[in-house]
Amino acid sequence: MILSQGWVRRFAAALLIFIPVALGLAFFRQRSQPVEITPTIQPIMVAPSPPAALTFIAPTVAPTPASTRELAPYPVYGPAAEIRDTVWLNTKDNTPLRLANLRGQVVLLEFWAFDCLPCVPTLSNVRAWNSTYGDQGLTVIGIHYPKIAEEHSYDQLAAALVRLKIVYPVAQDNDGGTWSAYGQQVWPTLSLIDKRGYLRYQQVGAGGYDAMEAAIQALLAEKD
Repeated sequence: MILSQGWVRRFAAALLIFIPVALGLAFFRQRSQPVEITPTIQPIMVAPSPPAALTFIAPTVAPTPASTRELAPYPVYGPAAEIRDTVWLNTKDNTPLRLANLRGQVVLLEFWAFDCLPCVPTLSNVRAWNSTYGDQGLTVIGIHYPKIAEEHSYDQLAAALVRLKIVYPVAQDNDGGTWSAYGQQVWPTLSLIDKRGYLRYQQVGAGGYDAMEAAIQALLAEKD
């Protein structure tokens, strides 16, 4: 079969057109295929938040000489602030008590209010300690600082002592003088004072009853 020169030229021209078009279509199809991209995630290191620190509410008292800190395991926080309240209940003739006159006794101060719900379990333990250790050298003193207006009433406080079966001395601290002297912020708080008049242990808030009783026993066992 013999092809004419015209037909050969037409065939060559067609190839020149077809080949670039085919290559272009192949390239376009390759570019149009979806490409899966795996993102690279850089880890972010976040430091953990530190736990909330437990805060000891220290009394506003003078510093203690270093020699007194040898009384382990209960450190000395300083001389206990004197109780200046003048209105008292459950003492002889309702006479005010003073820490200066209680040297040789371990003194437990109970800061509370009679309408304070968290104070109820604390009161139960304090009553038991007063009964158990009262004849062994422990003097319990309640410092009643009111949370609400009704708790300022002397008569309502006196009725609460009967209702709650509280027989140990209670000072009515309506002006907050003793409360402030010990830097108090929480009802109830228990402060334990040794035989020489130094603050040695404190429980802020309800709880810690076993630890407090252990501290009472330890301070009672110390020499004057």
